[in-house]
Amino acid sequence: MPGKDRLSFPWCGAKSAAEADLVVFGVGDEKGSRAPRKGSSGGPNAARSASLRFDLVRRKNAVSVMHSFSSKGMLKAYDAGNVTKAKVPDFSRKHARDGRILGCIGGDHSITYEVLKGIDSAVDSWGFVYIDAHPDMIASSGRYYGSVAHDLLSLKHVEAGSCVIVGVHAIEDEEAHEIAGSGIKVIDSDRITRDGIVAVSSYIKNMLPRNVYLSIDLDAVDPAFAPGVSAPAAGGLSAREILYIASAIGKNVNLGFDVMELNPRYDSGEMTAHLASQIMMSIASSTRKLK
Repeated sequence: MPGKDRLSFPWCGAKSAAEADLVVFGVGDEKGSRAPRKGSSGGPNAARSASLRFDLVRRKNAVSVMHSFSSKGMLKAYDAGNVTKAKVPDFSRKHARDGRILGCIGGDHSITYEVLKGIDSAVDSWGFVYIDAHPDMIASSGRYYGSVAHDLLSLKHVEAGSCVIVGVHAIEDEEAHEIAGSGIKVIDSDRITRDGIVAVSSYIKNMLPRNVYLSIDLDAVDPAFAPGVSAPAAGGLSAREILYIASAIGKNVNLGFDVMELNPRYDSGEMTAHLASQIMMSIASSTRKLK
C-alpha cells in the first residue's frame, strides 16, 4: 500500500507510476453536477476508506487484500492520490502516451470527459462502454453530468458506432432523439432482465473495437445495493450484476475506466463506497496492457 501519509486503495501495490501498468486516481469534484443531492466530491476518499476497512486483512504479522479468484494476475497498480479536475486531461494524456491504463474514481460524471479528452490525443481510435441509469445524451447543455456521452462524441478519435450505453432506465425525450442519430447502441434495463447479464456482457464484448474505455455511474445499480449516489433511479442492476459485467467488459478494456457519482453523504454503512472499490478492483483484475 503506497503512501502512509494519505489514503490509498490497498490493492494498489506499486510504489510509483513508473513501475505500474495501471494508474488509479481520484477526482473529488462535483462542479459538473446539477443533482439536488450534493456530496459526490467526497467519493474518492470514501471508496479508499471503505476498501481499507473491508478489504485489508491483518493476521498476526501478515497483511493481505481479500480478492476473488478472478483477481489473479492483476496488473501492477499505483494509487496516485487525488487530481484536480483542471489537471485531469494532461494527467491522462501523459500516462496514456506511456502505455498505462487509467482508473478514475469520482466525483461527478462530467469528469469522464476530461479523462477521455486526454486519452483521445494519445490513441488513433477508440470506443466506450457507458453503464448508467441515464444515457447522458443532453445536447442543449454541455459539459455537465447530463451531457457526458454526447460530449464524448465531439472528441476527434472516438468511433460512435463502437460505443454502447448500458443499463438505461431513466431517459429524457431529448436524449432519445439524440441517441437515434448518434450511431451509439443502447442496451436498456429491460433487455438485461430479459436476456440476462451473461448474455448481454457477451453481446457487448463482441462489438467492441481495439481500444476500449469503460465508464460506470453507480446510479446504474439499484439503490437497494447502492444508496450512496447523487441521482438514484430504482430498477437498476444488482451488486452481483455490476461486478460481473465490470469484470467481463474489463477483459476488453485497455485504455482506462472510471467509477463515478459515489456520494458518501447518502450512503448506508459504506456499502456503496465498498461496492465502488470492489468494481474498480474487478476491472483492474481484468484489464490488459495497451499494445
